[in-house]
Amino acid sequence: MARIRRFSLTGMTLGWPRILQQDSRVDPVRAARYLVVALSAVVIGCQVTPQLIETTPPTLYFTVWYENATQNSNFDEVPLVTALSQDANKCIFVASPFLVRVMGTDPGGIARLDVSNQQTNSLRVLSTLTKASPPPGSPVQTDPVFGTTYANPGSPRDPNANNSRVTYFDLDAQTGSPVFNVAQLEVTFEFVPEQPANATLLVEAYNASGVPSRLVNYRVRLAGSGSSQQPGKPCT
Repeated sequence: MARIRRFSLTGMTLGWPRILQQDSRVDPVRAARYLVVALSAVVIGCQVTPQLIETTPPTLYFTVWYENATQNSNFDEVPLVTALSQDANKCIFVASPFLVRVMGTDPGGIARLDVSNQQTNSLRVLSTLTKASPPPGSPVQTDPVFGTTYANPGSPRDPNANNSRVTYFDLDAQTGSPVFNVAQLEVTFEFVPEQPANATLLVEAYNASGVPSRLVNYRVRLAGSGSSQQPGKPCT
């Protein structure tokens, strides 16, 4: 049986178990999955003072529940993204609607989490189902281009948004509280009728210093009736 110990995410013991990756009997992907499950099960996050001079990107975890819009279904994931732009280079079939989760961790605080469809008209967010954990301190956030406010979490394009964002710390105004070392955003997407049944997702996590981790080129297509087009099957 693999060894289990308590681990420190931010210099303080949080008590979440992980399977040690150095144990040769547990492969790294499986170990990362256990870590994601442990994190998501107890995402409360510790409040931290925003660190504004970090150069290290946050750690991003991305999960897609492809059979329906609940966590009571099979899922695909890309864990442990710590890069300014990591190419997922992946395509899977999904049901409509389907659920995604963006999780970010950073010892200096998570400022913002985003997920968006880069093919503008093919997906829309069911905004009433969007939720962030922990809840952000402000119920609204500001559009940096137009200066208008909108729901937090949410999108300035609601109710026909193709993206969702939660803001804990405004990177332009350098204000916001509370800020947490662990945060997550859950978003439900559905395919828009009479639009192309495919989409390309962009996923981002920013720390309080404005340094992002970014996952690009994660593609989804609407599942079909054929055996090769079932939810979770690879697509091109």
